[in-house]
Amino acid sequence: MRKLVLCGLLGAALSWPLPSAWGASYCRLWHVPQAPATAKKEQPYLGVTYRPEATTSLPSPFVCPEPSSVETVLAGSSAERGGVMPGDILLALGGQAICRAEGYGLPLRDLVAEREAGDALDLDLLRGGERLTLRVTLGLRPVYDPPEADHSGPGACSQGGSLLAEELHRQGLGEVFGEIRAGLGERISVVHNPGGLADGRGNPWQNPEVTHFMRHPLRSAAVAEALTDPLAAAARPGEWRLPELLAGLGAMAGLGPAFPLPPKELSLESLLALLGRARNWVKAELDRLPEAQLSVLRQHGLAPWEHEAWDALLDASLQLRPEGLLGALAPLAAAFNPEALESLRADLGRRFADAEGEILYQAPTAAGPVIVGGRGPNVYPADAALILDLGGDDLYLNNAGGSRPGIPVAVVIDWGGDDRYIAGSHVSQGAGYLGGGFLLDLAGDDIYRALDGSQGSGHFGLGLLLDSGGRDRFESRRLSQGVGQVGLGLLLAGEGPSSYLCGLEGQGLGFFGGAGALVDGGGDDAYRLGGLRPDFRDPEKHTVSMGQGFGKGLRPGAGRKGASGGSGLLLDLGGDDTYSADYFAQGASYYFGLGILRDLGGDDRYLAGRYAQGAGIHATVGVLLDETGDDSYYASFGVAQGMGHDFGLGVLRDAEGRDSYHGGALVQGAATSDAIGILADFQGDDSYSCSSGQAFAEKARGMGVWIDLEPKGDRAERPLGGELLRIGVKKPSEGITIREP
Repeated sequence: MRKLVLCGLLGAALSWPLPSAWGASYCRLWHVPQAPATAKKEQPYLGVTYRPEATTSLPSPFVCPEPSSVETVLAGSSAERGGVMPGDILLALGGQAICRAEGYGLPLRDLVAEREAGDALDLDLLRGGERLTLRVTLGLRPVYDPPEADHSGPGACSQGGSLLAEELHRQGLGEVFGEIRAGLGERISVVHNPGGLADGRGNPWQNPEVTHFMRHPLRSAAVAEALTDPLAAAARPGEWRLPELLAGLGAMAGLGPAFPLPPKELSLESLLALLGRARNWVKAELDRLPEAQLSVLRQHGLAPWEHEAWDALLDASLQLRPEGLLGALAPLAAAFNPEALESLRADLGRRFADAEGEILYQAPTAAGPVIVGGRGPNVYPADAALILDLGGDDLYLNNAGGSRPGIPVAVVIDWGGDDRYIAGSHVSQGAGYLGGGFLLDLAGDDIYRALDGSQGSGHFGLGLLLDSGGRDRFESRRLSQGVGQVGLGLLLAGEGPSSYLCGLEGQGLGFFGGAGALVDGGGDDAYRLGGLRPDFRDPEKHTVSMGQGFGKGLRPGAGRKGASGGSGLLLDLGGDDTYSADYFAQGASYYFGLGILRDLGGDDRYLAGRYAQGAGIHATVGVLLDETGDDSYYASFGVAQGMGHDFGLGVLRDAEGRDSYHGGALVQGAATSDAIGILADFQGDDSYSCSSGQAFAEKARGMGVWIDLEPKGDRAERPLGGELLRIGVKKPSEGITIREP
């Protein structure tokens, strides 16, 4: 007879018998029934963003080891009317201490949440070393009902409770968990930029998938499987189906481009016709925008949050119609199926049977230069709209299927040879920037080297790099290898050992309004991301990665608007793989984004620093799913391995194998305030080590869950023993009232 024991920070351990034969079913294990979502209520609101403050030297009677200072005062807010300024150190609101450290007070948002709109309160501040008391009147922060993806099938269960639900009830934790789950649903409905949107929408580029995950957090693993299963089926090496891949990727970002049925045959004339129509349609879509807005997009579209023009660019992006741009490119993308490409190759062979030389055909067209290369080694130095190469070890020194001003749609198809693609400019090698870019390499051991916005990157458009297999090497500087921003980016690699290197932001990354994916068809692969930019928290030791299945949004602050993140996916179909990154990576996300890393097989290694391996950071969702193999997970600092932070949801689920989990703080089913973190291991003798974690909640209204369905042979600092599931929940603490000495 097997037993489940659930231990909480509140309540004693209980157990009861389980049937000996039961699977790792979501419904049986961790489904907790919930009532339908209710109408959202506007919240009391001060109108500041804040950040940790370094100084702890505060005037008496204030004591706080973790104070906060004002980062941004939002325009038109109660804080602005009351005279609050950026840099002010927060001391107390309404006589209650403001402090992030437990036992010294409450965070500002908790104090505001306890009040009502219209309450007039004293706000104590420290400004330039001088204590001030301002009078502020709380306003209302608007909320709205965001779009939500429909996943009624995955994770759908009867209203009967699971083992987790029953144990929450037995330990009296049901109400606390209900508050946490309701808080996630409320947070997803808060407007980022009250009164500041160009088109009146609640949030710019709100991701419907994130809405569903946040409203149904315990379904996350099941829904992530449902999202990625069809993509894995459509990415089989040699049998890829681009319409299904791109439509599925678009759905992950709330974009719905319709792809036509792929043609069975393709000729040079029909390809040129498709290229011309795509070019004209893209141009018509861009001509809808005023020149000033189009200029902002052209100049600042790569990493726009780093420019002063961020707010202007965000407003301009809201005037784009991504469905229109993607619809313009869909018929061309649908034509790139194995059967049609083989017919195109045969057509070129007949057409140029008697031609000799390195270049068989070259001509200017309305879409741009068109080149047909022979079967020998060729060098392509100049940009072109279309290059068709029949074989040979070629060298591409041009855009190689990257869109350009004057060439809004670019295509390269190379049928064979050990090729080298060396880019000297951004947006190359299957990259679409205000347009579409396609690079298809159908055989050979190839090398790709690029700068920014390349290798399957779609910024305000569609980018595709397809390599059908071989021992390939992909290297780029930044924003590459499956990146989408107000558009779609896909790097699809076939079977064979491949290596991927990117300095920052890549390898399956979704920015606002977009989805980016890196899909690898199998082989012993190496993924390395990071090294270009030091992280401010520890610049001597750590760098920012931001990728490997990552959704990135931008929080409002420092005088800029906020924007919801997109969807990032890294999907590997098999092989003994190594994933190396540092901060922000490996099935993680930041601010209203969705990040998924899924590996279908092999003995894999996951190496990261912080905010990684199934981590949701700031109102967002991160999921890592590994299906088979003896895997190892290492997070040097921590905040990883099934971790939720600040209204975040983080899940790591490993289905089978002898696995090892090693991390620092806040790992292996851990959570901070108003968040949920889950680590679930379903099979095998595993080892665990950490400094804090394993069903751990650090802050109020956090829940950490640690599940191991075969704990008998495991090794851990806090061994589960005969338990299968452990939970840590922390109740809200009481505030501290400040009294003058």
